[in-house]
Amino acid sequence: MEHLGERLPVTKWATRQGTRYSALYNRLAAGWPVEKALAASKAA
Repeated sequence: MEHLGERLPVTKWATRQGTRYSALYNRLAAGWPVEKALAASKAA
């Protein structure tokens, strides 16, 4: 997954954002844009 020019696996993004991998993965699988999925992780 790429965000702001940085490419990392979804598991690493989840760890960075302090959220569960499954929550981030499910948002992306539901069609959420990367920016929204990551922003929701910060807000959760």
